[in-house]
Amino acid sequence: MVEAAVGARLLPRERLTKSADYRRILRRGLRLDGRLFSVAAEPNRLDHDRLGLTVSRRVGGAVLRNRAKRLLREAFRHRSRTPRSGFDIVVIAKSELLACELATLEHELGRFIDRLVRRLGSRGPVDRARADRPH
Repeated sequence: MVEAAVGARLLPRERLTKSADYRRILRRGLRLDGRLFSVAAEPNRLDHDRLGLTVSRRVGGAVLRNRAKRLLREAFRHRSRTPRSGFDIVVIAKSELLACELATLEHELGRFIDRLVRRLGSRGPVDRARADRPH
């Protein structure tokens, strides 16, 4: 098992905590599906990314769900050393995630986030009034 640095954790500002944020991202955000997880993202008006995790009982019991969340948070924390892109990201774990190494998870999560950033475009704040209008 990989040891994390003492005190290394996501800051409160790097977490999604409100159910309204989860609903907004899952409803309006761009979504990519993979073997280990699905990722939904939407630009935010901040200079940093925020992470939200969803791990259902299909993944396993409480111990396995908590392990999946720890692995995902650690992979995101390592990814967050790169320049900030200003996105709200929700990761929906799949049971296959538990069988992979942290390095593989970091690589996959980074790849998915990079794809989302490219597809969603601008790193700056989003003009919500303009984004909500039909095209």
